[in-house]
Amino acid sequence: ATNMAGRGTDIILGGNGEFYTKKWLENEQGVTLKNFLPDAYREEESYLVPRDVLIEAEKAYETRIKDEYSKNFKPDYVASHTAVKQLGGLAVIGTERHESRRIDNQLRGRCGRQGDPGSSQFFLSLDDDLMRMFAGPKIVNMMRSLGFQDGQHLQSKMITSSVAKAQRKVEGHHFDIRKNLKEYDDVLDKQRRRIYSLRQSILEGVNNAQGAEIDRKIRVWLNELLETRENVDADEAVKVCDYMKEHYKAEWNPERVAGNPRVVVRDNMVLAAKLSHMPESIKGALEDCVFNVMMRLHAETAADDNPQNWNLDSFLTDFEHIFGKEFEQSRLPAEGKAALESALEEHGIQVYRTRKDEICAQEEGEANEDRIVQLGRYYLLNSIDERWKVHLRAMEQLRYGVHWESQAQKDPKMVYKREGRAMFDQLLDDIDTEVVRNIMHTRIEDHEAPPEAQAPRQVSRPAAGNRRRAGATESLADQALAMAKALSEQVNKEREERAAEPESVRAPAAALDLSKAPGPNDNCWCGSGKKYKKCHMTSDRQGLTTPS
Repeated sequence: ATNMAGRGTDIILGGNGEFYTKKWLENEQGVTLKNFLPDAYREEESYLVPRDVLIEAEKAYETRIKDEYSKNFKPDYVASHTAVKQLGGLAVIGTERHESRRIDNQLRGRCGRQGDPGSSQFFLSLDDDLMRMFAGPKIVNMMRSLGFQDGQHLQSKMITSSVAKAQRKVEGHHFDIRKNLKEYDDVLDKQRRRIYSLRQSILEGVNNAQGAEIDRKIRVWLNELLETRENVDADEAVKVCDYMKEHYKAEWNPERVAGNPRVVVRDNMVLAAKLSHMPESIKGALEDCVFNVMMRLHAETAADDNPQNWNLDSFLTDFEHIFGKEFEQSRLPAEGKAALESALEEHGIQVYRTRKDEICAQEEGEANEDRIVQLGRYYLLNSIDERWKVHLRAMEQLRYGVHWESQAQKDPKMVYKREGRAMFDQLLDDIDTEVVRNIMHTRIEDHEAPPEAQAPRQVSRPAAGNRRRAGATESLADQALAMAKALSEQVNKEREERAAEPESVRAPAAALDLSKAPGPNDNCWCGSGKKYKKCHMTSDRQGLTTPS
């Protein structure tokens, strides 16, 4: 009953003749809604079909269904409907009472629809969950004392009122649970809405209100231009391009606009209009981040108007860590908390704008002004995404353990709201600080040609006594690579010389002298600290190296 309620499902005694007719037309005759659309829209998706055209097609389709039903199927369904009404209509039987009266009423409401006859009846058992929770043994003892037997038919207002009372208790209990959960969820939901709104404004360049206003203006202008026409012709395409260039500085090609449907042109106009606001939006967001950082530093530095109580050492350290530059102490006012706030704000914005000019001046070209926008957009989105995930995990941990506050006679919900607000404020501060620090510490390298490859150095193997000193100035990896290259070149050179000699001149290979070689498990003679079998034993036996 719950699945059927509110979903367009209707119970018609004797069967739904119009629904059967619709399926008969579709399966047997091949007639669907598309057959009543104009030829130009039959292959289009429904969302691309104009609404007025779609409404006219639906009316024609419904008329065809009613005509076919009246001509072919109506007598049979009318007779079936009459027969079911004479039998008493739909009878609903409930095997138990639900915890919610709403569900019971929905089940009862399936019968007696639209003036048709019907009846409903519920069967109860003292073993039902609802009866066991609220009826208890008192009802059982009372029925036994009155002489009731198992399976006996009961019709009593006392039973009905007892069940209704039990249902009200369960509904009240469930309502309290939902209310409690909603109060917890509202905290995170408000934070989520604010973060998503901030992120969406960075992606699109405008906030929700600005985006809605842009969409409204473009819809009104385009409707006045096209009136009832659904496609944009060549002359109208030129006007569309002129409008976008004049209002949003967007360069469009009229040839690509002409011939497109109204919906496609409108959506692209709205998107381009939103994106045209992005540069100024990102620049404004970055300056807001700088302002927020300086206000936070001011709040942490100055507790009152007395400069002797200002924590300037901590402020100077934090400023240098975030901005990468030392704060000019000559800018600090002699006294006054308000004067300090103004000085910090002015200097922070000045340092940021200087850094912005440095970033934009890295290379010559028209796209340089967009570099700070690209960097700022990337840093803002990346910081929001990463910090938000960490914040969600922290909020989950807070919600998991906040119920222990009740042991201290505190309301867990109030503690959760207070701590959640403090954590969210810290999240926003961390986002602002990270974005400003990344902008101030960004290093943009010019695209220079890579240096020419240098010839490998000829590195001789150091003597045994100097090997550890050599390792102190040259990394172990570089030393091993140089040694391997030198040995490989030496071996290849000897092989080439030996191959060039006549066979009669070649001297027999000298016997390997391994008398000075250490044992396999002893330290290697090279001083590396490794076992001999793990180091030079193989190369010594191949004659590539000689134990010293």
